[in-house]
Amino acid sequence: MAGTTRNRGVAVGVLTLLVLGIVGALWWLLGGRDGADPASGPDTAEPDDAHSAAAALAELTSEPETLLPASLQKAVDLAAAIPDGTEVAADPSSWTESSLGGGVIQVTLTYSDGSTDVLAAVMAQEESHWVVLQTLPWQEAS
Repeated sequence: MAGTTRNRGVAVGVLTLLVLGIVGALWWLLGGRDGADPASGPDTAEPDDAHSAAAALAELTSEPETLLPASLQKAVDLAAAIPDGTEVAADPSSWTESSLGGGVIQVTLTYSDGSTDVLAAVMAQEESHWVVLQTLPWQEAS
């Protein structure tokens, strides 16, 4: 019985560390580090990266598979994610570069029925082209 309690405690500890690590990484990637590192942020991002990432996102309507990392090619239902008639608008001025490479950019999806989703697209370069690693709901800084 003591072994079961210990195993359960170790599992809870590992799960807690994993969740904290994921939350910390997302916070860091989405700009939570701005107060600690004033040299980073949208004002100092490479304009070429911002514009090339935005241009790559424009391909979501015609060649969406080119924006998926190789590891996600078969895991994402692109027809459901980007239905026919969807317009994609990325805002290069929202680009926040990551010190690890890549960055986060605001992208607005406007569907054929007029509804919209505003997302944060976490992007990186893979084999010299931009890919979307993840999207999250966009939230303005308070």
